[in-house]
Order: sequence, then structure tokens, then C-alpha cells
Amino acid sequence: MNEQQLGELFDKVIARVVAFNQQKHSKVFTIRFSNIEQAQLKQILEEWIEIEKSRLPFKVFITEQTQQNAFEGLEINIRVGRVDLLEDDRQVIIDYKSGWQGQRNVLGSVQVIHNCRFILLLRSQK
Repeated sequence: MNEQQLGELFDKVIARVVAFNQQKHSKVFTIRFSNIEQAQLKQILEEWIEIEKSRLPFKVFITEQTQQNAFEGLEINIRVGRVDLLEDDRQVIIDYKSGWQGQRNVLGSVQVIHNCRFILLLRSQK
């Protein structure tokens, strides 16, 4: 896909997303706000695609996977947006989100537990 086609694809997708949000949130997505949002989204996508082009060769390893686990009584939900596998078997986390139920921020242990669980999830995928 050349640069022009990519730009046209971005414009099409962004217009669809903004139109959807205009219908759903018409008080927020005014014409002026929608134009600003479209410009910002396009800039973000263009910057992101340049980063993607400069990366080492990779294949998409995991997409949109959700897993729930308990660790010492703490419920942890992990939603992986994307993890890439490099040629040398290293994994690159592109996007993830976490949620937990129960006590938050017990001396920072929630983040440590979350990171450990995420590493175990990735190791189990090999």
C-alpha cells in the first residue's frame, strides 16, 4: 500500500469513527471538535505507522486476548491488545490493559503482580 492509499484509508476510518461518535455524543462532538479530533487522530496514526515501518521484522503473536486469574486472592483481568514476536523470539507488548478486583495499591504490589502474571501469560503462549 503506497502513502496515498494509506492516507485515504486513514481518512475513511477516522471519518467513520468520528461520525459514530457524533451520533452517540452529539453535545461533545460538535463540528469544530470533530474537525480537531480528525486532525489529531490522523497525526497519531501517521506517527504510529512510521514507528511500525522502522521496527525490526516481526509477526503479530497475540491479539485481543482476555484472561482472568487469581493471585493470592487478588482477581486480575488482563486484556492484551497486541503482542508482536520478533525474529529472535523476543516479544514486544504493543497494547495491554488491566483490571483488578479487591484491594488496590498494596505497597505497589498490584503492579508487580500484574507484570509477573503478564510475563507468565506470554511464556505460556510459546
